Amino acid sequence: MPITRVDLPDDALVATLPSPDYTTTYPQIDGPYELPWWAVEAVEGAYAQRRFTGRTVRLYRLRRAFVCAEGLVFNADGQLFAPTAAQFGEDTITTAHRAVQQALFDRTIEEHAGPAVLCKRPTAYNYGHWMIDMLPGAHLAQAMLPDDVRRGFACLLHRTGGHMDGVMTETLGRLGIGLPRLFWTGNAPVLCHDLFLLDGVSQHGRYITPHTLACHDRIAQGVQGRGWTRLFVTRTTGLGRVLRNEAALAEMAAAEGYFVFDPGRATIAEQIAAFRDARSVIGAIGAGLTNILYCAPGAKVTLMTPRSMPDSFYWLICAVRGLVYRDLRCHEVGPEAGPGMPPWMRDTEMEPDRFRAVLAALG
Repeated sequence: MPITRVDLPDDALVATLPSPDYTTTYPQIDGPYELPWWAVEAVEGAYAQRRFTGRTVRLYRLRRAFVCAEGLVFNADGQLFAPTAAQFGEDTITTAHRAVQQALFDRTIEEHAGPAVLCKRPTAYNYGHWMIDMLPGAHLAQAMLPDDVRRGFACLLHRTGGHMDGVMTETLGRLGIGLPRLFWTGNAPVLCHDLFLLDGVSQHGRYITPHTLACHDRIAQGVQGRGWTRLFVTRTTGLGRVLRNEAALAEMAAAEGYFVFDPGRATIAEQIAAFRDARSVIGAIGAGLTNILYCAPGAKVTLMTPRSMPDSFYWLICAVRGLVYRDLRCHEVGPEAGPGMPPWMRDTEMEPDRFRAVLAALG
């Protein structure tokens, strides 16, 4: 059965919130910078923008909507709401559509009767994606929902079976959304009788609404900084992209007054506290560096990135928060990445003399 894609219906729109514009500058990129040909237009197109026009955040209320996989939403007729399909491959969309049809035929579909806000999107297992693409939706819903559901809505989440489930629970708790209001789902379809969906919050690596800052200011409320003005951020829990000489670089940074911090082994509050007072942050590109959200405007952020990795995610965070961004491109070394993996998932190395010069320039 072909899958029909439709826009979100105008009569389902219940609230809007304009976003302010913000300006950017082309990033400082040092070292070998060799993006795959197919990524150049998208990444360089983002970098070339001097001003991002704020997108209006729109809140929709959908009756009898089917949610499948990591946030695909179908209407009661099995039509796919096109805005929810971003970042999904066609195979995933086809599988999800079939799952909805099969569950309806078998009468095995799970249902949720009360109001629920969709808080899951692709790669829910990634800390950065959660903090930028999903969590702000819960914050905005608290301000935009109708009065009759504002205090009692559930957050529809994607269970990862790993540490990210704890991250979701902790961050939502800091927004005042406790365990009884967390509705955990997997890839199987769920029929939501009263689903709220936000559009215009983010487009991963392409756009972030400045309203995201208010969300994370609330998350950080009451957390005191540790006084670490220089922070070297390690990446010990990521898959692939190992910075082979990270330990040696961390030792060099520590000798220059940098505190060496591993966000992968810290609570949310501990991560906020580590970044709050930082005026210079340096580390290998990875999800833990999303915590630059908690730095004060003007802080310097220096990333060590594989030479071929197409990424504008952290540059956008810096633009929205008012941070100074620098990208140190590193040589990719060792065996090729595994089957189906992009070349930037190889290990990397940073030349010690080059790193020493960067530290000296940072002061």
